[in-house]
Amino acid sequence: MVERILAPGLNAQNPNLPWFHVTRYGRQVLNAAEYQPHDPTGYLSRLRDRVEKPDATVVVYLSEALEAFRRGTLVASMVMLGVAAERVFDLLCGSMEVALADPAEKQRFSKLLRGFHIKPRLDWLHDKMRTIQEARPAGFPENASLMITAIYDLMRCQRNDLGHPREIPPRLSIEDANANLQIFPRYYETAEVARRFLAHHSV
Repeated sequence: MVERILAPGLNAQNPNLPWFHVTRYGRQVLNAAEYQPHDPTGYLSRLRDRVEKPDATVVVYLSEALEAFRRGTLVASMVMLGVAAERVFDLLCGSMEVALADPAEKQRFSKLLRGFHIKPRLDWLHDKMRTIQEARPAGFPENASLMITAIYDLMRCQRNDLGHPREIPPRLSIEDANANLQIFPRYYETAEVARRFLAHHSV
């Protein structure tokens, strides 16, 4: 009931306890495949099956996001998810910096990494990823540039927008929070494929 999968009442004739029924949202949850935020153990187990040696920091913040989600504290959940996304972005930037073959290009990117603002890093990394994609090298994910943008959106919306005080308190739907938690591992998987490629190729 806390997770809004069940609600009191069997039908119009039996609207109260001890009867229960599956809510409309609950039916969506029960029909969902792949990563299921309402099952943190299975969620993290699937992640470990799909990502070889997932980053410990990503896992800690993701675990916090899942626990907060199950308790219904959606803002806290999404802020934690935003931190996990930022960690994935930082790891990807670090792998790219090491893989750059052109000393001048590496110097420019390294300068961006030392700066405070994330958006210039995103733009540079997105363009570089798209350039690599266009060459279609074996082992490099075809949706790498899309993944970069999606991770940035998670960082901006979940960590930056929600993580700072505002005049109007933030309001989130459980459906949106659920969707964000479902898509994050897919982008993390893609990021790790890109990092494995960069670990073995100069670009």
